[in-house]
Amino acid sequence: MVNVSVLFSQRKKYLGFELAGSYGLTGLSLDSRFSELSKFGYTVGLSYGFEYNSGANHWYLTPVKAYYPEDDRMNRVVSIPFNIHYLLGQQKNFLETGIGLCAFYADYKFGNNKGLGYYSFGRIAYRHESVTKRLSFSLGLDVPFSTPASGLGYSIGIAPALSIGYRL
Repeated sequence: MVNVSVLFSQRKKYLGFELAGSYGLTGLSLDSRFSELSKFGYTVGLSYGFEYNSGANHWYLTPVKAYYPEDDRMNRVVSIPFNIHYLLGQQKNFLETGIGLCAFYADYKFGNNKGLGYYSFGRIAYRHESVTKRLSFSLGLDVPFSTPASGLGYSIGIAPALSIGYRL
């Protein structure tokens, strides 16, 4: 069992602005390592995305299609992504590999489905953590996949992800 106070007491933490990937359109995240010298860490966040259907035009800024909106209907999605990652590399340049789970709520309801669900995702990214400045940068790919009882319609596939963080 993980103690929440231990998770938030570590020294190396980043407050991040997320764009795309498992965060849909945009989101905020807290990224930290499990200990000062560890290459294992976690990221937890809050995000927003949407899906819109207007006849022949179908726009979506979510990594998954949980539901298919009716014509001229907006499907808003709020989610809480969480992932565990490992950083391969030294000092400031890393290959980030991770796996996560994302709980979501979509305001569009279909049949008995209430708009709640989750999906799993894998992540691979390049991460740069500045030694002299308090900034971090990450660019990579999130790959959503279905897990049993996830409530996931289907995955859109590989989702590019961008993150800019500030060390707290």
